[in-house]
Amino acid sequence: MVAGTLLRGKAGFFIGEESALSRIRGAHVGESWMNIPDMNATPNDPRRTIAKITVGSILTTVAGRVTSSMDAFAGWMLAGLGAGLAFILGNISSVAAFISISCVQRAVLLFIAAAIMGILSRYIAVLVTSSSEAGAKGEERGEKLGPLLDTAIFAEEFERAAPWGGRWLVRRSITKVLQGDFAYGGRFLMAMATVHSTLVFIELCLVLSAIAAIFFGLRT
Repeated sequence: MVAGTLLRGKAGFFIGEESALSRIRGAHVGESWMNIPDMNATPNDPRRTIAKITVGSILTTVAGRVTSSMDAFAGWMLAGLGAGLAFILGNISSVAAFISISCVQRAVLLFIAAAIMGILSRYIAVLVTSSSEAGAKGEERGEKLGPLLDTAIFAEEFERAAPWGGRWLVRRSITKVLQGDFAYGGRFLMAMATVHSTLVFIELCLVLSAIAAIFFGLRT
């Protein structure tokens, strides 16, 4: 994803941003989408490239911020539950008179399941947030380097630096960008952010279920 954003920035350098943006601004403000002539732009129209670059950049930023926010919230919930269970288990002989042991066992199992979801979601969060932050810098660097960047050498070295299991993803990202799909990286990160959100939702449901198990296990 970082490779794609740097190449996306390089593409922005070659478009001639001021002249291209001046063609987009002004004439169509407030009109319906269907009435905008830009919607019928030819495949080689620079406006299409600018639109894809802009969408890819925005989606990358949104994915990074959403993922980091949700990850922090879920982390605090899981840590709080873990601390509570650690206290109960550490004083099990004292609290056994006030709470059902079977309910504590059920809560521990739910906590383990939530922790597994948490590990998976943290892994995805690291990928998305690091790609988003590094991608922003890579896109900026690509705009500055412009013709000085050897695309072939860059793609080869970036693919060699990737882990064995992730090389296909790097190769696909670079290939998509070279084919003109400058929004691919942003779309991919948004898809990963959606998966992360689903895992976080499951994690929170398990955490709340564990809390409920402890609550309903209290002896009155």
